[in-house]
Amino acid sequence: LPILAASFLAVAMTMVFPAGHSLRKLNVAPVLALLADYLENAAVLALLLYYPNHLDGVASVAGVITLAKHGFYWGSALLVLYGLVLAALRTRPGSRAPARRSNRTRQ
Repeated sequence: LPILAASFLAVAMTMVFPAGHSLRKLNVAPVLALLADYLENAAVLALLLYYPNHLDGVASVAGVITLAKHGFYWGSALLVLYGLVLAALRTRPGSRAPARRSNRTRQ
């Protein structure tokens, strides 16, 4: 499931931001979220395998990784929503989006 969410968010971010847009470079954030998700799973597995021993360091790192994972996933989702809003404003009839400049000079 994490690979599907990361793939969807990465493709969606690539599609909503046109080529050359500065935010398009952030389409790696879902991949970082995926990596954090798998690292979190590995940390929790280590905690379970070594139970009843307490691995406080691993538990602390797992908490930080969880926070990073959620940050990357939510950040990616919010960027997709932001890109969709920008796209809707650009394509809306009668929008006040800045027009492209023409090469002609004013007379």
